[in-house]
Amino acid sequence: MVDGKRYETVREAAKAFDIPYRTVYTRIDLGWDILRALTEPIREQPTNTPVTVNGKRFDSIADAAKENDLEPGTVYARLRKGVPLEKAFAPKRKWVPKDK
Repeated sequence: MVDGKRYETVREAAKAFDIPYRTVYTRIDLGWDILRALTEPIREQPTNTPVTVNGKRFDSIADAAKENDLEPGTVYARLRKGVPLEKAFAPKRKWVPKDK
């Protein structure tokens, strides 16, 4: 029961509140109560942020990553870890086995 109305499933409630049911399930898994999970607005995803790497301007981090032969996820992970922007675009290190 949410706001005095009974719903048979979470999916049905999510539809009534115009929110993706997967978002509601994720929020519940995170410990949110059902009312908050259904009524909290969905955060706007950030739009592409222009970035300059090695003197060249790109429309987004993903575009810069691809141009530098990197997976965008690799660059984003580096940035989340606090790696400075220029270093985040450094080439991937190649794995070389140690001589025994």
